[in-house]
Parts: sequence; structure tokens; C-alpha cells
Amino acid sequence: MTPTSQYRWIKRKSIKLLTSRGYQFVHPSDSFLSQYARLSFIGMRGDYEALCVKVNVSDLPFNEIRSIEGLCWKEIAQFNNLLTMYPGDMFLRCEVWIFAPYRELYCFEVAKDGIREAVYA
Repeated sequence: MTPTSQYRWIKRKSIKLLTSRGYQFVHPSDSFLSQYARLSFIGMRGDYEALCVKVNVSDLPFNEIRSIEGLCWKEIAQFNNLLTMYPGDMFLRCEVWIFAPYRELYCFEVAKDGIREAVYA
């Protein structure tokens, strides 16, 4: 798969996942949240609930990834900074989506207390 077709596939898959979870796709440049973290996608539900997504593409199959924290440390740090700016905001969620070979997708929620696998992925 060429990088261009891979990007298009990831974008289609991400938008489909956002809409299936009840979010409306918003381009990151259209949101003030992109000023604080480099986001791949933003999903909005209603007027206030935001899901900030950072996509990471892995060359390794998921079972060979030793540490999610090691693979996504930059994204986790950016999201922790964002969550620190808006403490206690229950309408702001941050996730890292990992696309692994064989078109596998894994979703992880970033919270102040760490990172955990999202249950709906």
C-alpha cells in the first residue's frame, strides 16, 4: 500500500469509527484544541463533547509492540498537557489510535492516571 492510499484508508476508517460512535468529524484546523496538541482528528458530539484523536501508524504487528507508552510517548505527553489545561473537564476525551499492519486498529484512551485500551474498538 502506498503512503497516499494508506493515509486515505486511515482517514476513511477513522471517520467511519467516529460517526459509528456518535461523533461528527471536525477537521483539527477548525478547532481551538489544535493550538495545544497536534491532532489527527476531532470528533464532536453535541456542542461541548470533544474527542481528540492522534493517529499513530506502527510498522510492527500489534502483538510485537512491547509498550504502548513507548510507541506513543509524544502523543501521551501532548494529551497530558491538554488535560492539565482543562482539569476536570468531563466533555474532553483524548485517544491514541494505532494502525498496525494487516489493517488492524487499536484505540487507547489517555487520562491523567495513564493510558488504557478503549473498550469499544
